[in-house]
Amino acid sequence: MARFMGQVMQESVSFNPSQIILTAGSTPAIEALGFCLGDPGDAFLVLSPYYPRFDRDIKFRTGIELIPVPCRCTDSLSLSIAALERGYKQARK
Repeated sequence: MARFMGQVMQESVSFNPSQIILTAGSTPAIEALGFCLGDPGDAFLVLSPYYPRFDRDIKFRTGIELIPVPCRCTDSLSLSIAALERGYKQARK
């Protein structure tokens, strides 16, 4: 895979085979990230609207909660520090 990715990138980037992890799709990749980045009882702030399967992909086996942070159309659905702070404060309540 490292060699193939190097060819795809026309050798402009090198890939270390020991740093590549392959999964059988996006669901196992997202779940693996959840296990690596959090512990049961932790929570992730997730911009919303978000892909509804994240609830299943992240929450069920990892025990990590998802806290939606609404992004408004009036803000072009952009991430902002203010939106994250609102989500964090709401989660703390």
